[in-house]
Parts: sequence; structure tokens; C-alpha cells
Amino acid sequence: MTTVFEILYDLAFELQSNPSFKELTRHHNPDKASVESRLRNGICQMLMMGESVDSKWGKTRIFCRNYVNRAQAVITPKQMLSLLSTVENLHPSEDERLAALANTAAATFEVRRKNELVLALKKFTSKEKIPSLNHGTYLEWIENRWIYWVNKQVHALESEELLSDLRVLYFNIKTKIPGMGLPLAANFFADMGATVFVKPDLHVTPIANMLTLSAGEVEAFKGLVKIVQIEREKLSRNSKFQWLNDQGGLFPRHLDRLIYMIGSDNFLLNSEQSKRHAPDRRQLIKDALVSGGMVSAKYHP
Repeated sequence: MTTVFEILYDLAFELQSNPSFKELTRHHNPDKASVESRLRNGICQMLMMGESVDSKWGKTRIFCRNYVNRAQAVITPKQMLSLLSTVENLHPSEDERLAALANTAAATFEVRRKNELVLALKKFTSKEKIPSLNHGTYLEWIENRWIYWVNKQVHALESEELLSDLRVLYFNIKTKIPGMGLPLAANFFADMGATVFVKPDLHVTPIANMLTLSAGEVEAFKGLVKIVQIEREKLSRNSKFQWLNDQGGLFPRHLDRLIYMIGSDNFLLNSEQSKRHAPDRRQLIKDALVSGGMVSAKYHP
């Protein structure tokens, strides 16, 4: 029996290279080598493009850019990049940038829900020591958990432990970041290169729910982690995916990326999506997985 990842990889390849699917994608290319290269690069792009996690400011930049990478965001991604550039140009040191970020946002924007944005930035960059975060600041807690998760192996993953950290960001009353839900919280860790996380968004959740015979974002998150734990070793023995073994083997983020790229048609992972045929592409995913016999109770969390 094949794996979920193999079926979806083949579908993503066909979607881009097969003329019969040309109307469903902006990325049709008859050059199969180019298609394969683009697909592999997209799957293996773990850190947010153009960013670094080597400093608190680097992690804050990723937080900010991720915070507006959603529908109905308070400001646009372009406006957020402009805000970050302004802060960097005015303030040379990291401490100065962190201290100025929320106030600069408050002085720059006059938009609906501005307070939500300002409060989120203030909370994330605050120097306040929080008892529920091991008596550290938010950024100190983020740094500690990032180190923990980037070194975690797939076989040792516990979904509830992953979700416990995410609830700090989106659910727990004392620490919740305004305007943040489970998908954004999960994507923040994933965009920092923590490949054990997945983002249960509108493209990923229905597919994961179908595969795991479950419902909702939380169950989708758990289900994708379990699928990877079940299929990781089998996939590692397939010579076709040696390039993935070179990346350390299959991680949850790789499967998340693959589903997202097909559903969104965003194979370049540049925030540009083609929404018109998204339902058709998601139906292709479902049809391929059903035909491959992958809808099974064994994946149920």
C-alpha cells in the first residue's frame, strides 16, 4: 500500500505538468524537471522566506508577518513589512526595536481593529515576567519552546504537548494573543522552522478530517501528526524520495505544505493564491486519496 504523501506528491506533479489540468493552475509547465524542482523546493521551505530566527527581533518579524497572513487581517502584509522597515530604520538596536514596535503601529495606522493589532504587539514584545510562562517574558518563552521543538523527533511527538504550547498563544486567558487562533499559532511555530507543527487552515483541515474520520481544526492537527508518524518509515525506504531523507525524513510540516500547495495553487509559497478553482483542486485531492484507499480508521487520532 502506498502512502498519503506519495499520492499527493504525484497529484501535485500531475496538476502542474499535465495539460488536462492546465485550467486549474497558474503554474502549468511541460518541463517536468522544472515542475519537480519547484515542488520539492516548496515542500522543503521550512523557514519563512527572507527571515531569520537567530534573534528575538528575527522571531518577532516572523510573528508579525504571520499575524497578518490570513483573511480579514487588521493590516495587509505589505503594510506590515513597511512597519517593520520603519522600526528598523529608526532604531538600530534590538531592544529599541522591540520597545518601539507597538507604539509605532499605534501611531501609523488608523484602521478598524487597530487596538487588536497594537495589543498583540505589546503583549508579544513586553518585558513583563509572566508566572504561567515559567516566570519569563513572552519572547523568552518562545525562544525556549522553539529550541525544544526544532530538536524534537517525529516518533517522540505527542499531539497534546504540541497543542498545549499553541494554546498559550491562542486560548489560555492570561497569555492569549488578541486576534490569534489555532491556525495562526501553529503556523508561527512552523514558519520559525519547527517542522513538527502543521497549520490546520481551510485547505488542510477538510483533507485531514476526511483522512482521519474526524472533524475540526484540533482533530485535523492531531491527524496529520499521526499520519506522518505512521508513514514516515515506509516513505524513507522509497528511493524516489531520497531528497526528503536528505532533509531528515518526512515531518508533519512537509505533508502540511504539500496539501496547502495543491489546494491554494501557491507552489511558490509567496502568499499569492488562486482561489477560483480551489474547490476543484481540493476535490482532486479527495478523489486521489479515496482511490488510493487512504481514508482509514487507522489514522484517527
